[in-house]
Amino acid sequence: MKISLFRNKSNRNRRQQKDRSGLWFKIFLVVASTVAIVYFMPRDSRFDYIYDEGKPWRYGQLIAPWKFPVYKTDSVLIREQDSIVRHFQPYYNVNTRINDSALEVLNRRKENMASSLMDYYAQRIGSLLDTVYSRGILSMEDVDELNKKGHNAVRVIRNNVARSVYVKDLFSTRSAYEYVVKADTSVLRLSVLQQFNIIDLVQPNLVNDVTKSSVEVEALRQSVSGARGMIQSGEKIIDRGEIVTAEKYEILRSMAQESRKYDSVGEDVPYKLISP
Repeated sequence: MKISLFRNKSNRNRRQQKDRSGLWFKIFLVVASTVAIVYFMPRDSRFDYIYDEGKPWRYGQLIAPWKFPVYKTDSVLIREQDSIVRHFQPYYNVNTRINDSALEVLNRRKENMASSLMDYYAQRIGSLLDTVYSRGILSMEDVDELNKKGHNAVRVIRNNVARSVYVKDLFSTRSAYEYVVKADTSVLRLSVLQQFNIIDLVQPNLVNDVTKSSVEVEALRQSVSGARGMIQSGEKIIDRGEIVTAEKYEILRSMAQESRKYDSVGEDVPYKLISP
């Protein structure tokens, strides 16, 4: 009887030891599997692939984990923005005080001359000044800047109404002066005109509205989309051995750019990299 009890107790001990060994082995398998999974999965949301345009893709098949835009390169985006800005028409305000001031100076000079001939000349000069100021006078600096940037038209704001006008239809200070002194040479002698010092009477009355122009230019730049297309979630990007073409390169670059956004907010990207 004592021998039987001893044998039963010994058998129970062996079974317990075996159960404990099996339990530890299962725990080991779980831990080892977890370590392996963690080791082989991406450490974080960084896009850690190394690739070169024109070279084969060295990794497995890459699937888009989410929908993302294909961004234009900086050079392409700037070129498209510059193209649309070239068609922009800068805003110019009309300063009516310039015309009024010129006529006041003209009248004072006429009074100092005090002759019927000078009265006639002053009247004719005043009419010619009204013509050039009515059309609009640009400074030589503004004319050079408009030509440099390729703007062939501007928007002239008069009484809160903007009207598109070709630059060629406006006067510069030089052309306005030439117009006044040469408009009526059959009647008005240059020697008499010069006594009125007309060059001082011709000043720019069109003033660039820098703030309004800058706001609209920025709005035009922002209207140019920074992306040229979209990649859908689940769409194949590239597979092992495929050549990284220029198009694929831009897609991969865009995917890397999107992954950095996930990094900035601390979210993991579930990349789908499928090995053959």
